[in-house]
Amino acid sequence: MEKTCARIVDRVSRSVNGVTGIPTGIPELDRMTGGWQPGNLIFTAGRPGLGKTQLGLKFAMHAAEKGYRVLLYTLEMMTEEVGERVLMMRVPDLYKKVKSGYVTSQEVESLVDVAKGMEDCRLMVDDTPYVSIDQLCAGARTVKSRWGLDMVIVDYLQLVGTNVRAGRNREQEVAECSRRLKALARALECPVIVACQLNRQVEQTFDHRPELKHLRESGSIEQDADLVILLHRPERYHIRVDPDTGWSTRGMGIATVAKHRNGATGKVYYGYNPSMTKIGEFAGTPVTAPANNLKRKEDERKSSDLFGGSAG
Repeated sequence: MEKTCARIVDRVSRSVNGVTGIPTGIPELDRMTGGWQPGNLIFTAGRPGLGKTQLGLKFAMHAAEKGYRVLLYTLEMMTEEVGERVLMMRVPDLYKKVKSGYVTSQEVESLVDVAKGMEDCRLMVDDTPYVSIDQLCAGARTVKSRWGLDMVIVDYLQLVGTNVRAGRNREQEVAECSRRLKALARALECPVIVACQLNRQVEQTFDHRPELKHLRESGSIEQDADLVILLHRPERYHIRVDPDTGWSTRGMGIATVAKHRNGATGKVYYGYNPSMTKIGEFAGTPVTAPANNLKRKEDERKSSDLFGGSAG
């Protein structure tokens, strides 16, 4: 009990506005979870193109800006691509210009100035194109011992390699990764956030809302996780009004905390802009004409200029 009391005292001493762990960057999610807690394994799950990577970068950058040391394993992008996305998070208005190459010399200078201001950012990126679970765990332990480490983010689970053993299927390999990542979180005493895929069955449901049963390739993810967050963007499926709130779905993201070992579950609404370079709180807008819950074509043309909430 002595260690338990010491843990409680330590948590209370670190509390800032009710957040006892590493702040997530989304206030409503902080209120539900208390922040990312040491030793926890967190899965953020969604279908391709729903913003898993960008949300992971949001979590990483917010923690790094608060002084926490973060290690990001990206198995899909090069370090330069990660750097570009992080830079665009600081200057989202220039996203389209940078992508198309239509930037003025003054805008390039401003981008360089912003980049220089981020040189002390405590975010480390490992972009090894193929990394095994053994290499990942060994690398994280090395960083922890040399420089200290407060949070690990992996993008994403299904791309992490495992030792090939005869007679094992992919589900068993993913289950091994999940167990090893949970052990890593406990050994390092820091949160480990892992993006993962949902299977195609979620696309066949009436409202396209994900559930725990849609976790791809392994039920052990649900078993090992301390926190499972399922991502959903109704606007992508041409749903014009959120049936639970009556709000317009323009710029609406829903992060459903479907499993929380040490707390409450429920929905968290967050806002995003069309390029997903700006993510934060969502300010819901009631819809007054509920004639049809399908997005109309004229609304879809306008959505590129709208942001459904005030993101920070």
